[in-house]
Amino acid sequence: MTEAVLAALLVGVGLALIVTSLLTRARRQDEELAEILDLPFGEQDVPVEAVSERAPMFEGTIDLAGRMVEQLDSGGSLARKLERANLPIRPGEFVVLTRAGGVVAGVLLAAVTGRWFFGIAGAIGALLVALTVPNMLIRRRQRAFSDALPDALTMIASSLQAGHTFLRAIQMMMEEAEPPLSDEFARVVQETRLGDSVVDALERMGQRLEIRDLMWVVQAIRIQQTVGGKLGDLLHTLADFM
Repeated sequence: MTEAVLAALLVGVGLALIVTSLLTRARRQDEELAEILDLPFGEQDVPVEAVSERAPMFEGTIDLAGRMVEQLDSGGSLARKLERANLPIRPGEFVVLTRAGGVVAGVLLAAVTGRWFFGIAGAIGALLVALTVPNMLIRRRQRAFSDALPDALTMIASSLQAGHTFLRAIQMMMEEAEPPLSDEFARVVQETRLGDSVVDALERMGQRLEIRDLMWVVQAIRIQQTVGGKLGDLLHTLADFM
């Protein structure tokens, strides 16, 4: 029994390490490619193979899992959930990780108990736990964002009253804020640089986070942009109300 448990443990740890290392390498390559694309032309010579080379079998597995997710989840709910949870992985990668975790848990539990049905139960349980992780992260980010939102509105309002533009006030607040608030407002700033209006970018952030107070703020800002008035005073009022 001891030898079986040890063998199962080694297999499980080895499988977990292989999957984790391959995902980490793939993610690092994507980040390096993004950094290179942000550089001006000719600033840095980088061989294409340095950022484009992938493990064919591993990429094929992820692509297959991704196609299965697209067929079963045509609405893209899993992709949106991973985005809201701030998990920087694709749906295919998430499926591969959860499957690998289920296999590891099932093998270990079966080896420890000596009963194959306990292994199946352990694998199913591991999958269920993995599926609840994004929801837990989403709720945690929502609470952290909601707690920091009143102070952020106050900072933006003070910057507006000091004569800064709305976008610049958001940038100044973003530099002082902590994640997840700084991450989400940084995305708003990036979207405005691509040509979207600040209000539209804020509205998408509200839809993405699904926070009631934030949606109220966005609606109030949109109304103010239509009818006029002092935005700084409005934001101070909203912050005090929260």
